[in-house]
Amino acid sequence: MQSAVHTLVSVYVLAKNRQALERMRELRNELLRGLQSSSTPPSRDALDQVYDDLRAIEEGLKQLH
Repeated sequence: MQSAVHTLVSVYVLAKNRQALERMRELRNELLRGLQSSSTPPSRDALDQVYDDLRAIEEGLKQLH
């Protein structure tokens, strides 16, 4: 089953909505920085999910070139 982010990326690519994808990437990068700067180590699952989301977003952006 596809994650919500993968579904949104697909919709944004179909709609050629680069701005939405770039904003998603910014938000995921903010989340990643927050997880990494936390006083308690983030779970591996949380980091893996954010990295997976970022990969999907980057792939979507490549499709719009």
